[in-house]
Amino acid sequence: MDFIIKIELHHVHPVVWRRLLVPADYSMTDFHNLVQTVMGWTNSHLHQFIKGGKFYYNSANTNFFDNTQNNIDYSNIKISDLLVNKGDQIDYEYDFGDSWMHTLTLEKIVTQKRNSTKPLCMNGEGICPPEDCGGPFAYNNLTKAIGKASKSPSKIFNPEAVNSILNQTEILNPTELTYKELLTNHKTKEEIISIGRFLGLPIKVNSRKHVIAEFIESALLTNPGIIKNALSYKEIECLDVIYNNNKKPETFMKFEEISELIFFGFIDISKNVEDSKNNLRLPQNIKRRIAPQLKDFLADSDFRRNFEIENTILGLLTLFGILKLKDLAKMVSENLHEKFGTYKILEIANTTFKMLSRTGTTMFGDSIGIHHPGMYHPDKIVKEIKNRKDTEYKEFTRDEIFKAASDIFYYTPNDIADKLIEIFNDLTSNEHSQLLMHDIWLMSQNDQPLPDIFAHIFNELNNTNIKTIQSIAPLITEYNNKIPLWVLKGNSPTEISQKEQSGFKTFTPDIKVSPPRNIPFVHPKVGRNDPCPCGSGKKYKHCCGNN
Repeated sequence: MDFIIKIELHHVHPVVWRRLLVPADYSMTDFHNLVQTVMGWTNSHLHQFIKGGKFYYNSANTNFFDNTQNNIDYSNIKISDLLVNKGDQIDYEYDFGDSWMHTLTLEKIVTQKRNSTKPLCMNGEGICPPEDCGGPFAYNNLTKAIGKASKSPSKIFNPEAVNSILNQTEILNPTELTYKELLTNHKTKEEIISIGRFLGLPIKVNSRKHVIAEFIESALLTNPGIIKNALSYKEIECLDVIYNNNKKPETFMKFEEISELIFFGFIDISKNVEDSKNNLRLPQNIKRRIAPQLKDFLADSDFRRNFEIENTILGLLTLFGILKLKDLAKMVSENLHEKFGTYKILEIANTTFKMLSRTGTTMFGDSIGIHHPGMYHPDKIVKEIKNRKDTEYKEFTRDEIFKAASDIFYYTPNDIADKLIEIFNDLTSNEHSQLLMHDIWLMSQNDQPLPDIFAHIFNELNNTNIKTIQSIAPLITEYNNKIPLWVLKGNSPTEISQKEQSGFKTFTPDIKVSPPRNIPFVHPKVGRNDPCPCGSGKKYKHCCGNN
């Protein structure tokens, strides 16, 4: 079954209208794209359908619309849900600034089956006004100033030209958007500007949102190699898997691996309301241009080497928290067997989106320090590290360093972590369990008191009974004592305790044995900031002093 629908643009002269033949089961998402195409709009602004005092919007605009009973997401609505009988009408508003209002009227219901399921533009009149011209009033003044536009040959509407566009199915398929459309519909102007800058492009911030998106799209289509300015080797490896379909999705769909791909608009993931499954949307024009070259990018030895350098820096910062720039350069040089100066390390740390988002810079005494982004108060950690002048930085293997760099939500894996994950999995999802372990790890790294860590985890685990709490608390304490800590220069409290105990020497005093006397034993007074006498290596106030 098909609908014949007439679209009329309000309050403009010369008049602008279109008559369409559309499948009755056409989705509102597809219908919006169809209206944009046949009218001649560029889909550069917000829009909504209006009927019976209710506003139907696209889920991509949920940050703009209030979630009320009068505002309805049309993602899963068909056109036949709103247009039922001959004569039914819907209003369609495009560009809330200029406010271009259209009326969509169901003129006829066609029950005769046809061979094609594609929409058809039957006829029409008038050319759509230019975008951002100020709305109907400003447009009418413009047409008066330049004469009767309807008599100009260039202004005659050509339905055959529109139908040739409609036959290109990718324009109307919402899962096959162009890169410009994906950026314009799903990113803020500020995000689009950031994307352009990370790609190394000169962005004119005063330009309109869709103009900037079009400029970035054109630059990528002209020179796909600029993606190496923004993406790491691992991210391009993931993009190759997605674009060239070399592996099953479950083998690579970890959020931390594709988060940058989502940010840059190379992929988009939306949730299907009906089955709660994630739908993967790709900008097809970029995919066709970039996909054949991804293997060449991955074969670039210099690009691969930069990835190894970045991961070494990130791994070291994950394990040590903060390092002086000269110490970081020395450790990177030792691990990669290549000399790196401080300037080179600083340059790498401030180049790609990945490095900028996962490193921070502060003062470490009289030197520049590079720190982990999860460090709450770098000055506090620096002070604790300075108090341990006799403690040596722990040496980690190259594999340990790379593993520490691989996950955004990292935590030190060990047998205690496995036990905690097992308990958490009985109370919440596996994804949430992993995040809870990351929270425990990060709070421990920031030298937070154990009671604060307990309180955070118990608040995250709703309806937790006292028995579960009693089983979790000692495990968190044991985990805290076994993991490398930033304030201990990558050593664990247990390792520090063992090193201190191994340094003690026993001796037998050469004195005569006196008759036994009743001498009272006096416990030495321990200050709150003194090392805990239990040997944990932590301050008394953060250890036994908490009790």
